[in-house]
Amino acid sequence: MKYGNYDAWKLATPWDDEPNYPEIFKAEKHGVYSVNEKDIAIFDDKMESIQYNVIEKEYETREEYIEECLGNFVEDLGLHFSEDDCLINYQEDEYNQYLDAVENGYRGKFKRRY
Repeated sequence: MKYGNYDAWKLATPWDDEPNYPEIFKAEKHGVYSVNEKDIAIFDDKMESIQYNVIEKEYETREEYIEECLGNFVEDLGLHFSEDDCLINYQEDEYNQYLDAVENGYRGKFKRRY
């Protein structure tokens, strides 16, 4: 059976045209995202380890201390607070790797996934 330029098997899989998104992982208790599952595991371990630390005098409350640590860990591990930011950063990293390859003699084209 043919429909225009399409064969029946092409019409049977409507998801073929969808972009190939990388898998995004989310931290268990905090709303941070990454495409690297190991970074999320490291973040979860670090956040769990500071829960019972004695807070220093410069922090008024434990929540303030935890929020400061959360920001530091997110920055150090390269995590993001939304899935969209995670995808944008992933695409920018891929494009930067392409530019590095072009500088080293690569002659192919860059294909955006999404």
